[in-house]
Amino acid sequence: MKAMTETLAKILQKKKYKSSDIIYLKADYNYTFLQFKNNDSFTSSYTLKTFQKALEDNENFKRIHRSCVVNMSYVRKVSNDETQLILRNGEKLSISRRQKRSILSKLEV
Repeated sequence: MKAMTETLAKILQKKKYKSSDIIYLKADYNYTFLQFKNNDSFTSSYTLKTFQKALEDNENFKRIHRSCVVNMSYVRKVSNDETQLILRNGEKLSISRRQKRSILSKLEV
């Protein structure tokens, strides 16, 4: 766990960001795409699971799909059919059926 946290810390330090600046993380096989605020992004060779474990102490990050973890503080609203999260930057991310209930309850709090 310590090594995973250090890896995330190195990436954030390199980009001069904090974990709260991450909007979402998206898996692409064994790579992870990190989207930061201000439209900055970064692709890492670490898996999404690795990053999720490093962020598990931060309650704002929620897995919404098998391939996506989102910082819930950047969610603007849920689509009318409740299948997507609409982020502050206008991007839409799909919600899995399995995660839907817990995500909607987290947004209602």
